Amino acid sequence: MSISITWHGVSCFKIKSKIRGEEVGVVTDPYDSSCGLRVPKILKADIVTSSQNHPHHNNVGIVESLRGDKDIFIIKNPGEYEVGGIFVYGITHSGEVKEPVIIYRFEISGFSIAHIGNLNFEPTAQELEAIGDVDILFVPVDGPDTIDFKKINSVISAIDPQIVVPMNYKIPKLTTKAEPVEKLLKELGVKDVESVKKLKLARKDFGEEMKVIVIEKD
Repeated sequence: MSISITWHGVSCFKIKSKIRGEEVGVVTDPYDSSCGLRVPKILKADIVTSSQNHPHHNNVGIVESLRGDKDIFIIKNPGEYEVGGIFVYGITHSGEVKEPVIIYRFEISGFSIAHIGNLNFEPTAQELEAIGDVDILFVPVDGPDTIDFKKINSVISAIDPQIVVPMNYKIPKLTTKAEPVEKLLKELGVKDVESVKKLKLARKDFGEEMKVIVIEKD
């Protein structure tokens, strides 16, 4: 089994795989053009998730169904969901925060992926247990609405993924305040980082050591 991951900018990813020979897909946090980036022309998936009630994370209407005759399944709230063999777990912080953020855990074709949005809190032990063991972690680079680098590093250590994929960092045309990905890499002590246009992974690609992979914007 394998998966492919494309990054469209901000915290919008498309995750694709095959289940029982049929292509399946998830799109996370589609944005609108107010962030300065061009909205992808064609985004198709079975599921679309929104981690935050903000135009840069909740433009779910641009995503079309992969099935054509079936409506796309939209997830904006915490809970447990299953669509076509894809399992989604939405987790929220138990304390008070300025802007609620949902952490999503996806289970697709034997892979576990966590998308922590613009995380603005440190997960509790109970929340970390709900996130569970993670193969791939999408992690934001520090910004005005996100916890700082040192705390992000602590969150990564606590989740202990096999692969870390940075998101929500400064790229050309992005008008929102964001830091360059290099700042996060420096905080993580990463010198040689792998950069790809699309991340394609099979189970054999996972090793014992955590690695950071930067996906270039599609």
